[in-house]
Formats: sequence, structure tokens, C-alpha cells
Amino acid sequence: MRYFNKTLLSVLVGCALSTTYAQPTNQSTASTNKNNNTESYKLAEIVVYGEQNKGLSSVQTISQKDMQKTPQGNGNISDYLASNTHVRYENSDRDGFTRGEIKPENISINGADFNQTAYFVDNVNVNNDLTVDSQVFDGSMQVVPSISHTQAYFFDASMLSTVDVHDHNISASLGGFTGGAVVAKTKQYDGTDRTLLKYRTTKSGWSKMKKDAGAAKVLSEIRPESDGSAIFQPKYSKEFYSLMVEKGLTDNVGMVLGLTRRTSYIDQNRLIGYEEKQNENAIPNDKTFTAKLDQENHIRRTDTALLNLNYTPNEDNRFELGFRYSNYKEQKYFAENVDNNVGDYHTAFGSTFAWVHSFDSGVWTNTFAYDHFEDKRKSSSSEVGIYSVYNNDYDLLYSYEKGGYGHSKSRQDNIHFSTEYAINPFNTGQINHSISLGGIYQATQYRFNRPQTTKGTIFMILSDSGDGIEPFPMNTSETPKGSVKTSYQNAVFYGEDLMTWGKVELRPGLRIERDDYLQNNNIAPRFVARYSPWDETKLSLGLNRYYGRSFASLKLTNKILKLNNDTSRKHQEFNRLKTPYADELSLGFEQQFANLALKLNYIHRDNKNRIISVKEGERDQRKTYYQNGGNYGVNVYSLQLNNLEAWKWGKTYWNAGLGFDWLDINRDALYQDLNQNSLVMLDGKLMSYKDMVKKVNASTEDWIARVQLDMNVPDHRLTWTNRFYVKAPIKGYEEISNNESTDIMRYRTFDYGTHFQWDMGLRWELPLPLSQQQSAYVQFDVLNVLNQVRKKKTVKSTSAISTSDEYGIYTPGREFWLEVGYRF
Repeated sequence: MRYFNKTLLSVLVGCALSTTYAQPTNQSTASTNKNNNTESYKLAEIVVYGEQNKGLSSVQTISQKDMQKTPQGNGNISDYLASNTHVRYENSDRDGFTRGEIKPENISINGADFNQTAYFVDNVNVNNDLTVDSQVFDGSMQVVPSISHTQAYFFDASMLSTVDVHDHNISASLGGFTGGAVVAKTKQYDGTDRTLLKYRTTKSGWSKMKKDAGAAKVLSEIRPESDGSAIFQPKYSKEFYSLMVEKGLTDNVGMVLGLTRRTSYIDQNRLIGYEEKQNENAIPNDKTFTAKLDQENHIRRTDTALLNLNYTPNEDNRFELGFRYSNYKEQKYFAENVDNNVGDYHTAFGSTFAWVHSFDSGVWTNTFAYDHFEDKRKSSSSEVGIYSVYNNDYDLLYSYEKGGYGHSKSRQDNIHFSTEYAINPFNTGQINHSISLGGIYQATQYRFNRPQTTKGTIFMILSDSGDGIEPFPMNTSETPKGSVKTSYQNAVFYGEDLMTWGKVELRPGLRIERDDYLQNNNIAPRFVARYSPWDETKLSLGLNRYYGRSFASLKLTNKILKLNNDTSRKHQEFNRLKTPYADELSLGFEQQFANLALKLNYIHRDNKNRIISVKEGERDQRKTYYQNGGNYGVNVYSLQLNNLEAWKWGKTYWNAGLGFDWLDINRDALYQDLNQNSLVMLDGKLMSYKDMVKKVNASTEDWIARVQLDMNVPDHRLTWTNRFYVKAPIKGYEEISNNESTDIMRYRTFDYGTHFQWDMGLRWELPLPLSQQQSAYVQFDVLNVLNQVRKKKTVKSTSAISTSDEYGIYTPGREFWLEVGYRF
């Protein structure tokens, strides 16, 4: 795509020269007829950018009705995207030992990095950028929050009216990604009063967990990890509550109120001390100790709230005022800490005010928004002691911690303003035009605060010293208190024109961005063409460029490391970096025959100027710095087939769909932890880092086949939903510890085999005899009906590698969910 910009810009200029204004015609979704004596027309809800011309975009729309019947787990937005042929989950099949978690899954679109998916809610970008550089703090003292997520709001789907996934040929109005965009619209009052109460639950007793002998041994005395994560969750219980109220307050004022709470209790054992273990065959004076454990739950909790007010004073104006809130909490403790409880929080709240006004020539939409995202850690103490107990020969017997790592907080504040003018369609000669012009301004401020200096001391204790001897302090370190902040501003202008000329449709567009952080002028041409030689046949071509996020939070991370006196990373000026981008070529074929619709697509993406972390130096002094690099190409081949109208069989109605995609990625560039020519040990064999990454497939499937089959029985208000998945093998590698003092890093491969999964949902709605306005429903979701699992196979450890217990990690087994609801 060497001449990508010049070619596409020439097309845009040529198209723009052909455009002149003419008498506008009515736009079906926005225009009004002031001479019409029928019932006053209400302006449509505020729609997301590009709504007017999204007919040429590749968009999957998931309605509230679709979400209601889809078999899923925790009700997050990500849970409803499994059927999209362009989506991959970060954890793929997910670890079957961690089914108690309720956080959303990160997703990748068309092979892009997982942090290159943009999320929008009601016209506002809500990406939480605090998560971009969180891996820098892995393994460091726990003095920074560690709970961040790319989705700032963990909305329950019952609060949403639609979710759109834009995967290719994306409108110029959307940006901030190199993968794609997930656009959610919260519920607005539609003129009908209703209230919904909902309860949803599952527990480990309703699910199957496959485990081998090695895993069974570990699960018998489960404990969290040193960072507090619970990687083994054999017992858990989830309970979700939801209230949705939709109410008309006056003739032209409506309200939607939503409240949800989702809680998961996860069994874990915490350390309360050590006791001497008696062994008849032990050598005299040779003491062994065993950990004393006590059961205490880890808790995961998500609370969300939504209040939307809309006011339509006349046929030309509509106002929307919305408030949103989301709080996620993890209450936990660490593996070797005897008395410290930790609360990790991810909080988001914000407000949006929107005004849409209809002119004779078009519709003008203005959106103002403020959002506050916050990650914080609360600990019961800001001082921690690390105690190591030795025998008289100074052999380590056991170690533990007392105390905590203090409070800390990271925050992101966004101010957003956007405006878009959608001109009513008009004609110039034989060409019909539909033009949208818009601008976006966003100012973001990042802050970090640690209110207390955190102190850590290492103590040595001799096991025979008696209670009267004080532990001997060996080493003390401090992480100072303090605050740092940084900010950036971003401005966008975009325009596009959907032109229709007989059997040809063209949509040239242009998006221009500028920020004061990376200080790059980014020009992103967008172009889509579609030709219909026959009424039921469509051929399409797309040439588009997408620029990624600013990554201004890297500057905040740099300042935190300076505050911490952390030398693990080179301090650098990030404004010399270039903005990541992706160039896209797409080819599409659509054909309708009888009651079937067929879509074939080919997408090529060149991902360039990725901001990657690179490590250099000796193993003990290795430092991390950032640079542009890691360019890679992606080829996506997809097929979709579905029926247009439901097939009727007796009193049943059936809908079916088939989706298949093949994701071909240049894997060499996906892993950038080390210099490509560095020597590593993989499965006991010495090779270069570059050769190692060729042996894996990026921990995701190369291909997935998806089938859906839904049955509806209106007479009995019964819906039966089925989702079938066949997934390709996954091959990857993981770093392992070793007992040798060597600079060569050691890895081992793992392999998940091919997998088949069937998810099913059965929903039964019944009217109550008291009133026609009341109804109740019960829904059973069964995930992995046939209990088919695949095992993570790894190469066994050698003598040069840590000899910790080997156990198999399996994907989730069968899982039952129960949901009941009452509408009135």
C-alpha cells in the first residue's frame, strides 16, 4: 500500500469537486414535515457518529432483543460478541479454573492489539487509558493500582438498547483504534412505561471443572497468588440483581433509570501461620513446617447505575441528559500475607448532555460530556514486614509477610465536545449526496497519588531463637509518597459523502486529527465503493486508514516510575513517537438468493508504528523502553450465510446463520519483549527469539466456525437459542523460572487442541392473569452443553527449570445459569 495516501486523496478531491448544494429532500430518520397535520413527529434518539451513512460500513448490530435471548455468562458487553466473525477474545477459551470472575473480556478486532479497540457510549469515547502501560509494574512493589481495564464502564446489557461492532470500512466519524469500534447506545424512553426486575445466578455446583491429578493436589489447598489474583477457583457463587424503570414524566419528558449489582464469592484459603510438622523418619533436629490455612472468600462486585432523561419540546428539537456510574471492586488478600486485606477498585462516572436540532436542510447534533475514571488500591497498612525463618544451618524454612503496601490512586478525567451536521440527501444531476460533517474536541488529564510513604523491611528469624529474640532486620526499602500528573488535548475534524449514482455507491471521507502530546498531524482517508450489477448482487471495495490512541498515559507511567525511584525502565520523552495506524484494503461480495443472504469478505491490514516495549541489558539490569516498531500484516477471510425471513415449520419459526473466518497474521512482529536476535531457551533448545515466535500462533485461534440456530414458538412464548463453535488449535509459549544464574531467558510451549462447543439458551415468557401489562419469564442458559474441554498441554520441566508441580489447565466445562424476570 505504498501509494495509499496519494491515491485515496486524489479520489476524495475528485469526489468533492463534484459536490454542490441543491434543494434538499426529506431524510427519513430526521427530517420533519411542518405542513403535516398528523401526529407531531418526534426526533429520533441521538445516534452515534456515522449513523446516517453507515450503510456502506461493515457493522454488526446487536439489539436488546438479541441480547435477551443470547446464551452468555456475566452480561458484559464482551459476552455478546462471540458470534462476530472479526472478534477474538484476549483469553480465548478462558481458563476453566477461573470461572468465578465477572470482569469483561478484552477483545481484538481483525487481529489488532487488544488495547486498540475503541469503546463508545452515547457518542462519547469511554476507553480507560490507565490500563495501557499497566504491565510495566508487574513484579514491582505493590504500590500502584493493578485493576485497570480498557472498558471504563462495566455495563450490564439490560441497560443498553443496541451494541454495534464496526469491523471494517468504518466511517470517518469514528477513530482512536487500529482494530475496530464497539459502539453502545444506552436505553432512552420510547413512549411506553415499563419496569423490569431481574435476578440471575450460577454457582460452581452447577458447573463441571475438568482437572487432572496434579491440579487436584493444588486445588485441595487453594491460595491466591503473591499479587492477590485467584488463579484457582473451584468453588464460587454468583448473584446478579437488576432494576430497569422506563417512565414518561410529562407528555414530552421521559426517564430511564437502571440499577444493577453483580457479585461473585470465590473460595480461597488465607495464610494464618506455620506449624511444625512431625515426621517419624525425619533426621533429628531437622524441622519441617507446614502452612496453617483458614477459608476466607475473595469477593468480586460490580455496581452500575444509569439515569437518562429526554425532552422533546417540539418537532425540531430533542434534548438528552444522561448520568452513568460503574464501580468494580475486588476484596482480596495475598498468598504469603497473614493479616492484610486489600481492596482494589475501578470506578467510572460521567454525564452526557446532547441536543439535536432539525433544520430544513439537515440535522445538527451536539454532545457535551464529562467522564471520571479511577483505579485505586486500599490497604490496611502502609508498612510491610517480610519475615524469613531459617534453621541453625541457615537453611530457609518458610517466609511470610505482615502488613500492607498502603493506598494509591490513578485517575483519568475527560472533557468531550462533539458536533455533527448531517445534511439531508440532495441531488446534483443524477448523483444523490448524503453529507456528514463533524468535529470532536477532547481534553484529558491523568493523575496519580500515593498519600503515604510505603516502607518494606526484610527480617531474618532463627527458628531456635525462641520468642524472646527479636527478628533481625536485614534490609529496608521505601517508596515515597507523592503526586504526579499530565494531560493532553485532541482535536478532530471529519467529513464524508455517501454518493449514489444508479448502481454505484461511493463514500469518500476524511478524518484529520491533532493532539498536543505526540504532536502528530494524522490524516486518515476513508473510502468505500459498492457496485450492484443486479438487484441481489453487490461488490464492494474499501481503502481506509485508522489511527490508534494517543497513549498519553505512558507519560504518567514514566512519572510514577520516577516517583518510585524505579530504574527498571529508561526515562524517555514520548512525544518523539509516532501514532500507530493501520491501512486497510477490503473486498466484499454479497448475494441474495431465495431466502438466503451470502457475504464473502477479504480484509488486509498493515499495522504500523505500534508503540512497543523493548527490553535490553543483562538479565538483572534489564531495562524497558518504548519505540515505534513491530509492524505486521493481517489477512482476514470471512464467510457469512443466513436466512432473511424466518422459516416456518408448524407453529415454530426458525432462523439460522453460519460464520467462518480465517485470521492469517505475520506472527514474527507480535512479540517484542526482547531483541529479535537475543538467544532464548525454548523447551530445552537454544534458539533466537525471532525463531521462537515463529513456532506459535499468538495465543489465539487461526480460524473459528460459528453456527447459530434459533427457534421461536410465539403461541407458547418460547425461544430456544443455540450457538455452535468449532475452534482451531492454539499454540503459544510462556516464560518459566529457573535455578541457574544465567542471562538466557527460558520458555516452554503450550498447545490447546481443536475445540467444539455448544451453548444453548431456553427462554419462556408467560403473561400474568392480573393484568395484560404484566409478565414474567424464566431463562436457562447452558454453556458448553456437551461438556467438551481442551487441555493446555505443556512440555514438562527439566532439571534446569523450576520443578514446581505440573498440572493441566483445561477450558471451562458445562455451566448452568438461571435467570428470572418480572415486567410490569
